[in-house]
Amino acid sequence: MTNAKPHPMQKITHFWSWFQKNEAEIVNALLLGIRTDAVCFELQQKLCLVSEGISFIIAVPLENPKEFRIIFSCQGQPELFDTLLALEKQAPPLKYTSAQVLIPPLEEERLQ
Repeated sequence: MTNAKPHPMQKITHFWSWFQKNEAEIVNALLLGIRTDAVCFELQQKLCLVSEGISFIIAVPLENPKEFRIIFSCQGQPELFDTLLALEKQAPPLKYTSAQVLIPPLEEERLQ
């Protein structure tokens, strides 16, 4: 028996399966302000299974507070760009949430 690690794409699939199953609970917690810290902590824990370098924020557009946007970032770590883009690309159709990635530009000092 081998202890093979799951392929990164499998980790992303597992994350999205969990998110899709729990989307209503996540959205309700944020809308009602109930258990938001616990929900965000659990979401970050599940995301860390994909990669510890990926973080998220959840944005709520003022014009439609029922259309949440989860924005993933890798804090400019180039080795995570492919994972981040795959996370966005593999996002399933969601009822209340859309997925987006944010890859901030590299700092000017690092480019010189």
